[in-house]
Amino acid sequence: MPAGVFLAMNSKLTDIFRTKGEVMTRKILTIALLVSIIAFLISILAFPRVSRADVDLWPLLETSEDSTTVLYPSYVHESEFLMVFPFFYRTNEGQDYHYLWPLIKVAEGRLTRAAPFWFNSEEDEYTLFPLIQQTPDYVFWSIPPIYSEKDGGFNAVFPLYVKTDDLLFAFPTVYRFSHSGKPYRLGVFPLFDYHTRPGNKAVSSLLLARREWGKDLSEWSFWPVFSCRVDEDAERFWLFPFYRSRSSDSSNTILFPLYANWANEESEALWAAPYFHRNSTRGSETSILGFFGMRSYNERATDTIKQSLWVLGYDVISIYQREETTSRNGDLLNRERRFLIFSDNWEHSGKRAFRILGIPIMERMS
Repeated sequence: MPAGVFLAMNSKLTDIFRTKGEVMTRKILTIALLVSIIAFLISILAFPRVSRADVDLWPLLETSEDSTTVLYPSYVHESEFLMVFPFFYRTNEGQDYHYLWPLIKVAEGRLTRAAPFWFNSEEDEYTLFPLIQQTPDYVFWSIPPIYSEKDGGFNAVFPLYVKTDDLLFAFPTVYRFSHSGKPYRLGVFPLFDYHTRPGNKAVSSLLLARREWGKDLSEWSFWPVFSCRVDEDAERFWLFPFYRSRSSDSSNTILFPLYANWANEESEALWAAPYFHRNSTRGSETSILGFFGMRSYNERATDTIKQSLWVLGYDVISIYQREETTSRNGDLLNRERRFLIFSDNWEHSGKRAFRILGIPIMERMS
């Protein structure tokens, strides 16, 4: 096709599409105008109690006896409220003025905000957000090192120095805590710490050696090797790796990690590596760690007995596992056997399922 013919056809098609586009635009504008007029008439007819002078074409235009809105929120005027957003608005019954919101605010004739400064209505109160806040009672600077002053007295350059009625801290070592004017903790960290509470006192050094004493209490310790504590409820003794404790309702003896024996009101257990045995009010468990184990427990919620056996592993993480649920009368209610990733489940209803990795492969009724 010659180039001239091609260009002529292209120009003609362009003119056709431009003409159609202009026609379509005029149609859309005409329809929009008709819809606006219809909506206006419907609003007047639908709300007969509203004065015929009211206009409700919000957000384009809304007028009433008390308010006027044009291109909301660009212009809103209602009683003492006036807003030309975001350049100006007036609130608080005409007492507060905002310019270039939220940068500048004038309240009751006084400048209270010129961002980032905030000035309160009271004298000598201002904020340089978020760095400085000052009132007649205190001064606070968040610029490191953080500075604080209260009631005319210097009390902190954090983290170097802090002083209040109940606290004195001087970085990095000296501290004092008080309550009602009486010191209860003094120290030079980490060399020395003295702590007193009602009924007992404690002294420690280097966070390792500790001595605590008082009514019905005595403790000596040197962490983590040795500890001996006796109080009114229990006795505890620790000399690594041996631990022994005893109270009115329990006792524990441990030689970590080879031996342990503990007992309380509900159960007792023995660990002598690799042998483990436990008896409780609900049942018992015996195992040789990593090789063999069996368990029998009462299921109180269903009034049944659950028994399980496993080989080479522990519980569900084992090569072979067998678990049975029986009634109090000895009737078999459920049985599950598993070898590696294969399992066979039988229910009292006669349903039997074969699974791989817990996924049912085949089910049948026996």
